[in-house]
Amino acid sequence: MLARALTGLCAAAVIPLALAWVGDAVPYERRLETLAKVGLGTTLGIVGGQLAGGWFTDTLGWRWAFALMTVIFAAVGCLLFLDLPRQQSLPESESGDMPHGRPGFVRQALSIFRDPWASRVLMIALIEGAAGFGVLSTIASHLHHTLGLSLSLSGTIVALFGLGGVLYMSVCRGFDPRTSHH
Repeated sequence: MLARALTGLCAAAVIPLALAWVGDAVPYERRLETLAKVGLGTTLGIVGGQLAGGWFTDTLGWRWAFALMTVIFAAVGCLLFLDLPRQQSLPESESGDMPHGRPGFVRQALSIFRDPWASRVLMIALIEGAAGFGVLSTIASHLHHTLGLSLSLSGTIVALFGLGGVLYMSVCRGFDPRTSHH
């Protein structure tokens, strides 16, 4: 259980890191659309994980879901590694609150935890994530055990939660008056 919780915490860190990257790298005029795409990718990942987990468990065995995740994480890691020279060649943006350049990762992380407002926001996000996605991760098993549904069907039912989010994120550009005329 502890290993699952730690894995979930580490994997979940991708979402706030992606949001922070959008804030640092995307021009203000394109942020809403970019954030919607990040949300779409996140939701599709959650939905796809429910579907794939149920399917793997019913067909090949539950261990193959972890093998697939290993391949996906390795592929993304290789792509990021190959992109590293391009990332390092980008100029650092000037910031009024960082006169001597950007501090290292550890110093940035510690400064977040020293800020009472940031700590409060992070705690709320932790509770929201645990309540929302923590419950989501157990519903398929609950449906399987209590109703006798296959894990594939249970995963499909749980994956439907994301349908509204996927639809919204697919069309949200039209809801932003600054981008709807393009």
